Amino acid sequence: MSQVKFEDAESPNYRYVYATGAFGNVVPNDARIIFYLDRIIPKTISEGEKSGSQETEKVIRERQVEVHMSPQEFVTLWLWMGERLKMYKDSFPDFPLRIPETKTTVEAPQTKKAEK
Repeated sequence: MSQVKFEDAESPNYRYVYATGAFGNVVPNDARIIFYLDRIIPKTISEGEKSGSQETEKVIRERQVEVHMSPQEFVTLWLWMGERLKMYKDSFPDFPLRIPETKTTVEAPQTKKAEK
Protein backbone atom coordinates (compact mmCIF):
# COMPACT_ATOMS: atom_id res chain seq x y z
CA MET A 1 0.00 0.00 0.00
CA SER A 2 1.45 3.38 -0.96
CA GLN A 3 1.51 6.30 1.44
CA VAL A 4 -0.34 9.49 0.64
CA LYS A 5 1.97 12.49 0.39
CA PHE A 6 0.89 15.83 1.77
CA GLU A 7 2.08 19.12 0.35
CA ASP A 8 1.66 22.45 2.13
CA ALA A 9 0.27 25.34 0.09
CA GLU A 10 -1.12 28.75 0.98
CA SER A 11 -4.56 29.81 -0.17
CA PRO A 12 -4.70 33.04 -2.21
CA ASN A 13 -6.72 34.39 0.76
CA TYR A 14 -4.07 33.44 3.32
CA ARG A 15 -3.13 36.29 5.63
CA TYR A 16 -1.36 36.91 8.89
CA VAL A 17 -3.50 38.38 11.67
CA TYR A 18 -2.70 39.51 15.20
CA ALA A 19 -5.37 39.00 17.85
CA THR A 20 -5.81 40.36 21.35
CA GLY A 21 -8.60 37.92 22.13
CA ALA A 22 -11.12 35.41 20.89
CA PHE A 23 -14.63 34.16 21.49
CA GLY A 24 -16.76 31.46 19.97
CA ASN A 25 -19.14 28.60 20.50
CA VAL A 26 -19.65 24.89 19.96
CA VAL A 27 -22.98 23.41 18.87
CA PRO A 28 -23.71 19.81 17.81
CA ASN A 29 -22.63 20.20 14.17
CA ASP A 30 -20.30 23.20 14.22
CA ALA A 31 -17.63 24.93 16.27
CA ARG A 32 -16.41 28.45 15.64
CA ILE A 33 -13.81 30.76 17.02
CA ILE A 34 -13.65 34.46 16.17
CA PHE A 35 -10.35 36.26 16.70
CA TYR A 36 -10.45 40.00 17.34
CA LEU A 37 -8.10 42.94 17.79
CA ASP A 38 -8.86 45.69 20.30
CA ARG A 39 -7.92 49.15 19.01
CA ILE A 40 -7.68 51.88 21.62
CA ILE A 41 -8.82 55.31 20.46
CA PRO A 42 -7.22 58.03 22.62
CA LYS A 43 -8.63 61.44 23.51
CA THR A 44 -6.30 64.35 24.30
CA ILE A 45 -7.32 66.44 27.28
CA SER A 46 -7.20 70.12 26.34
CA GLU A 47 -8.17 71.85 29.58
CA GLY A 48 -7.41 71.70 33.25
CA GLU A 49 -4.71 70.14 35.35
CA LYS A 50 -4.15 67.18 32.97
CA SER A 51 -4.03 69.32 29.81
CA GLY A 52 -1.95 67.68 27.09
CA SER A 53 -2.32 64.17 28.49
CA GLN A 54 -4.38 61.43 26.93
CA GLU A 55 -7.04 59.07 28.12
CA THR A 56 -8.98 56.31 26.41
CA GLU A 57 -12.01 57.63 24.56
CA LYS A 58 -13.19 54.24 23.30
CA VAL A 59 -12.05 50.77 22.31
CA ILE A 60 -12.97 49.36 18.92
CA ARG A 61 -13.17 45.56 18.91
CA GLU A 62 -12.34 44.67 15.30
CA ARG A 63 -13.16 41.08 14.33
CA GLN A 64 -10.24 39.74 12.27
CA VAL A 65 -11.20 36.23 11.21
CA GLU A 66 -13.85 33.60 11.98
CA VAL A 67 -12.86 29.94 11.78
CA HIS A 68 -15.41 27.12 11.58
CA MET A 69 -14.59 23.46 12.22
CA SER A 70 -16.18 20.29 13.51
CA PRO A 71 -16.58 19.98 17.27
CA GLN A 72 -13.99 17.15 17.19
CA GLU A 73 -11.46 19.42 15.43
CA PHE A 74 -12.21 22.09 18.03
CA VAL A 75 -11.25 19.60 20.76
CA THR A 76 -8.13 18.64 18.80
CA LEU A 77 -7.16 22.33 18.56
CA TRP A 78 -7.73 22.76 22.32
CA LEU A 79 -5.50 19.78 23.11
CA TRP A 80 -2.82 20.94 20.63
CA MET A 81 -2.77 24.42 22.19
CA GLY A 82 -2.48 22.93 25.68
CA GLU A 83 0.46 20.77 24.61
CA ARG A 84 2.24 23.78 23.05
CA LEU A 85 1.70 25.87 26.19
CA LYS A 86 3.13 23.09 28.36
CA MET A 87 6.19 22.88 26.07
CA TYR A 88 6.57 26.67 26.32
CA LYS A 89 6.31 26.60 30.12
CA ASP A 90 8.85 23.75 30.30
CA SER A 91 11.25 25.68 28.05
CA PHE A 92 10.88 28.99 29.91
CA PRO A 93 10.16 28.07 33.57
CA ASP A 94 11.03 31.57 34.86
CA PHE A 95 8.59 33.36 32.55
CA PRO A 96 5.34 34.12 34.43
CA LEU A 97 2.81 32.14 32.42
CA ARG A 98 -0.19 30.85 34.38
CA ILE A 99 -1.72 27.75 32.78
CA PRO A 100 -4.81 26.40 34.57
CA GLU A 101 -5.11 22.64 34.99
CA THR A 102 -7.84 21.12 32.81
CA LYS A 103 -9.30 17.69 32.22
CA THR A 104 -7.88 15.91 29.19
CA THR A 105 -11.22 14.43 28.18
CA VAL A 106 -14.44 16.15 27.28
CA GLU A 107 -17.59 14.63 28.70
CA ALA A 108 -21.18 15.27 27.73
CA PRO A 109 -23.25 16.89 30.48
CA GLN A 110 -25.41 14.48 32.47
CA THR A 111 -29.13 14.87 31.92
CA LYS A 112 -31.74 14.15 34.54
CA LYS A 113 -33.88 11.09 33.90
CA ALA A 114 -37.57 11.83 33.61
CA GLU A 115 -39.47 11.00 36.77
CA LYS A 116 -42.46 8.71 36.43
